[in-house]
Amino acid sequence: EELEKTNADLRRTHAELEAANERLHALATTDGLTGLLNHRRLQERLAEEARRSTRQGISLGGLMVDIDFFKSLNDKYGHSTGDRVLQHVAKVIRDSLRDIDIIGRYGGEEFAVLLLEASKQETIEAGERLREAVAGTPLASRGSPPIGVTVSVGAAAYPHDTGDPTGLLAIADIALYAAKRNGRNRVEGLSLHRFEYRPAAGE
Repeated sequence: EELEKTNADLRRTHAELEAANERLHALATTDGLTGLLNHRRLQERLAEEARRSTRQGISLGGLMVDIDFFKSLNDKYGHSTGDRVLQHVAKVIRDSLRDIDIIGRYGGEEFAVLLLEASKQETIEAGERLREAVAGTPLASRGSPPIGVTVSVGAAAYPHDTGDPTGLLAIADIALYAAKRNGRNRVEGLSLHRFEYRPAAGE
């Protein structure tokens, strides 16, 4: 009987340790506000998928997504509403993409997406789908009209735009800034055929 009690205690302790380890892993790999992958884990997944794409000769799409005029939203409605906007956009992006796609918060009001085995055209179409979803889903606000939110999106794909898939998000980021310059609330996929990504000093 004493042995059974000891074994039960050990099993319970083991289960508690496993649960604690899972919580620690989640804290280390996810963004606390949105529940998406954090920047570090996103970069790890990019490296993993880049290796897989290169090894197997399959395509990989990348999107950079930026909330339009986010600072103005923060200034007008306050930071707590700004946090709700981030959570809202994260959910809309997640709901508009496939379960296999990898989504992370890149930093601030920027998100990044890896679209597994997606061509350049499929990547642009996915970007347009999520852009339309965000624009068509205003954030409900108690006691006041819904808050309209839009995003600008940059798209790139391996091997269409680069021979080095590790540089995919850097190229998508260039396209993102083109989308912002060209009026925002739009998707841009620059024609950067076989752009060779070279990390900046210190990367």
